[in-house]
Amino acid sequence: MLAQLSNYNLEETEMESIKQALTGTNDDLDMWAKHCFDGRQYHLDLQLAYDTEQKSEMIHIKLKTDFRLKQKLEVLDLFQCMFKSLEMENETKHYNNKDE
Repeated sequence: MLAQLSNYNLEETEMESIKQALTGTNDDLDMWAKHCFDGRQYHLDLQLAYDTEQKSEMIHIKLKTDFRLKQKLEVLDLFQCMFKSLEMENETKHYNNKDE
């Protein structure tokens, strides 16, 4: 999503490299993998780290970019929160229906 917003062509090999760089990262210990997307529209400097408790289930992202991209990122964050909420709601319904 971030590559798309910056108009950056993210190759599969680069994605694998990012995944490997995440090994050993930890947000609480301030151990971050760094990467950048030098897109045709925006430049993004990224820092990525696995969540201490969730391990590989959650990745924290810090980023620096052009202020004009801020509104798009806020909308993306809103949708991600909404999807996580819907996912949790569906899991709860599934869990509650198992007892019936």
